[in-house]
Amino acid sequence: MMRSLSEQYARRAREFSDTVALLGHHDHIGPEVLKLFKEIKRQRALCGDAEEKLERYLRQENDHARESGAA
Repeated sequence: MMRSLSEQYARRAREFSDTVALLGHHDHIGPEVLKLFKEIKRQRALCGDAEEKLERYLRQENDHARESGAA
């Protein structure tokens, strides 16, 4: 599960980063840039969702480990 969640997070982060990098291909604001900016916001949200899933899993596993050690 850890591997799957971390891979998903890494993939989303790369997609977000790659999309942001496309801004450097434009010299001026136009329809393409506005469309790209909308896609950047979408990619950022997907990356954030993947981060939250991974963080929840890490906290859950950490809590289980502490409970097991206390028993």
